Amino acid sequence: MLFVAYPGQFLPYVLQDIGRWQLRADGKAIIEDDTLKARRAEKLRHLQAREVFPAGSVLLAGSDGKPDPRLAVVAVTEKDLVLLDARAEILPDEEIARIPLPEVTDVRLLNERGEPATPLTEVEELDTAPQRYLVWLDREIDGKPQSHAFVFLSYSVAAEAERDFRRQLPA
Repeated sequence: MLFVAYPGQFLPYVLQDIGRWQLRADGKAIIEDDTLKARRAEKLRHLQAREVFPAGSVLLAGSDGKPDPRLAVVAVTEKDLVLLDARAEILPDEEIARIPLPEVTDVRLLNERGEPATPLTEVEELDTAPQRYLVWLDREIDGKPQSHAFVFLSYSVAAEAERDFRRQLPA
């Protein structure tokens, strides 16, 4: 009879219940997110990663044979560059690929036309038209040259990734 006696109270009770449902959903999402982050941290501990850095987008052959762009991060181990899916909240354990460090021969920063990228300051970057930058990783597998391209939408981020990759080159 509460709602009949006080019809003006019905709406606040409904809003209060909606708020409680939303709070429960938010709490569940936070717990799930923390669980996935913990799984990614455990994966990095298992790999004994010395360093982790963003690798932009990498093109892989999809299950249908067509190119499949994936956002990746690199976990540097003693022997390999391990590419992990950047979406830790979705795929915390998925390894995309491994690149053995001894196979890496060079790293280059290129513009979207495949030419050496012209260095830009952050201010210059804001004033130029958007373009893609490639961190081109050369490797040699059984005496045959191979390469990987990591795509970035920002010169400054690409330049930082190029420095991160270059630090990993065998001495």
